[in-house]
Amino acid sequence: MQSYLKLTLPPEMAAVPAPLAGFNALQINLLIAYNAEQIAYMLQSYYSREKVSAVQVNADSISLNSSSEISLKLEYVKEEFNACSAVDTLNKDKMTVKLSQDQAGDYVLTGEYWPERSGEF
Repeated sequence: MQSYLKLTLPPEMAAVPAPLAGFNALQINLLIAYNAEQIAYMLQSYYSREKVSAVQVNADSISLNSSSEISLKLEYVKEEFNACSAVDTLNKDKMTVKLSQDQAGDYVLTGEYWPERSGEF
């Protein structure tokens, strides 16, 4: 399984150069913060029982792979609540993601690849 999300540019980044290579750390943080709620839903698809919130970029993790791809580490909180089992937990986690630009010029965030289990146990 691998999830991805097309990101929306915040209004204050309308004058940003189109290629990702022109982005600085502040602009990447702004882009992630602006799309944080949708990114949390994307990350939540990796976890069957937890809700994901408080998505942030680890500033030291940003690296330019090519002119059209940036790797970065997202830090977030996984929340689990189950009244029947008296479970209420918060756990911090992180995931390395890739920020790229597709042929149409849209910015795409791609999560890690997690192999799915086969139906046989």
